Amino acid sequence: VYQITQDIVFELDLLHSSCFSSPSYTATIVAERNPRHVLQKAREVSHKVQTLRFLNKLPSKEVRVFAVDEVKPVHVETLVSEILTDVRDLKPTYSVDTIDGAAPFIDGKTPTHVYENLYKISASLTDLGVPATVPNDVFQIASTILEDLQEIRKVTGTSANFDSVTNEIGKDPSDVYDQGFLFLEQLKILTDQDPFRIKGGVVLPHRLQRTIVPEDVLDLLNNALADVIAVKYALGITTPTVIAPMPGGKTPSDVYQVMKQAQVIVEGLTVRDSPGASNE
Repeated sequence: VYQITQDIVFELDLLHSSCFSSPSYTATIVAERNPRHVLQKAREVSHKVQTLRFLNKLPSKEVRVFAVDEVKPVHVETLVSEILTDVRDLKPTYSVDTIDGAAPFIDGKTPTHVYENLYKISASLTDLGVPATVPNDVFQIASTILEDLQEIRKVTGTSANFDSVTNEIGKDPSDVYDQGFLFLEQLKILTDQDPFRIKGGVVLPHRLQRTIVPEDVLDLLNNALADVIAVKYALGITTPTVIAPMPGGKTPSDVYQVMKQAQVIVEGLTVRDSPGASNE
């Protein structure tokens, strides 16, 4: 899978050369990632590729339903292979006639290495003209997380009181990022108990120590979504995850509120008695 992402990097570099531009990338330390996180990052990249194709008047597609399953490297391989094909289709539009690249195979790579490459690819696509991430994009993923948690709540018979979650204004991306981290920390506590345990557990990303932008929040919440889908799988919920419709006019404050609601549900799931658990 890493080899394929290297091919994608090569092809995007060719497009940049044609535009007399170069990809930018802020060095980021990536925490250990599981295949489910890599797949979710690949979905983010795929969405950007489809946007770039649309901007260049090429056919584009949108994947809105995610099957609930144990994610394996082969699932990631399938998607990144599609991404590679879709990127190569762009070459004539950019007047690139260079032969397709073929990166060498490098042994010993892990899902984390693939994630790092996809992180760079995502930044490269933005530098090619894909519109920057805005609160609407982040709200879409936050709403998807909330919908999946609502389903988990119903299946487990857990109540959730949102009355305490009041509207707050004036929030910025850093506030939403902090709230997303709080959510993941609570989700980690939840997945350390039955029946919510997920493969590999929740591994918190390394916290960014710089100015936070919507793209950073999107990355964080996509990791959270991957873990929430894994909880569905652990509980035997097979209903596919449907990405929420793209909203309009949303602000960081709107995303903040949704993630606080999501945390209320996870807190409710955490304090409930697990099936078969002792009350002592």
